[in-house]
Amino acid sequence: MNITGNKTRIESKGYYSLGVFKEDGTEVKEKAINNVDNVVTFVGAFELLFSTQTYARALTCKVGNSTTERVRSDTTLGNVVGATSDAAGGSGRSGGGEVDNLDGTSTLTSSRTFNFGVGDIVGTISEVGMFVSATLVAGQLIKDEFDAPTTLTLLSDEQLRVVYTLEFIVPNGEGTMSSIGSGSVTHPRGTSTYEMYGQPYFSAYGLAQSSPGNRPSRSRSVYGFSSSSGSFKDGFTASSSAASHSHDGAGNVSVTYTTLSLSPSDYNATDIKYITVGGGSNDSFAQFFTVDTTTKIIGPADQDLTTAALAVEFSPALEKTNTESFSIQLSIAYTI
Repeated sequence: MNITGNKTRIESKGYYSLGVFKEDGTEVKEKAINNVDNVVTFVGAFELLFSTQTYARALTCKVGNSTTERVRSDTTLGNVVGATSDAAGGSGRSGGGEVDNLDGTSTLTSSRTFNFGVGDIVGTISEVGMFVSATLVAGQLIKDEFDAPTTLTLLSDEQLRVVYTLEFIVPNGEGTMSSIGSGSVTHPRGTSTYEMYGQPYFSAYGLAQSSPGNRPSRSRSVYGFSSSSGSFKDGFTASSSAASHSHDGAGNVSVTYTTLSLSPSDYNATDIKYITVGGGSNDSFAQFFTVDTTTKIIGPADQDLTTAALAVEFSPALEKTNTESFSIQLSIAYTI
């Protein structure tokens, strides 16, 4: 059986501010530009949200002189004329980096400060962007307080400082997980219906944990079978344990797990109520596959090694005898 979860939406936005300073550190206040909204590109959101370093990933800043408006499908600025030599990491979840929206989601905020050297940028610039390697994460034209495109001219004795802020809205672990798919499967004893439940974005899903690990990027094709009580029964690693992460450049992301196939002699059990997929650093630990039957959350709130991104609940529970084969493949879709 192949079961795919419907699209889980992760929203994103960003903004930047520009400051100009003299060699002695004095700010040129008339050149300050504050809180310019920009686009977070599709490929940029994928790089950060489906990376193991959502917060800590080191990024660079580039500036250019194009007059073309940035859109989400862009992968670079119009015409780059300068870049920071050092990459900056972001702030973490604790200390305000994660805020509960009280609707089953959290807003993640991460800021980075980029300092160009004195005289690094001389001349007029009109666009700013934040990059991972050569890929534009977020960027936009420089705009004034009326949201109209403008320019900024820098002198040889001046330094440019860019402060970039990104915000993502992701599922958290507060309340009950939402159903992201339903249907039915047939088997030798008849038909079972199923509900698929998404999971918190972070592995350690307790609010404002210090751990930044997230489930979508770290999940492996390790399947856990749990009973009607939610307790772990057995676990199996598919032939290739790596999960596949792909995106189409237009905001659609798929995480696909390798098919698990069990022969008649491999396994037999009753009361397979939940099937989860993901695992942990040690897949024999039952806590990584235990399902809370009320909230449908997999694993404890403070355990960063839990990487399961979905759970499927069957009614009635599945069985597998020693005369039957069993095959399952799970996948989950996101929009970013």
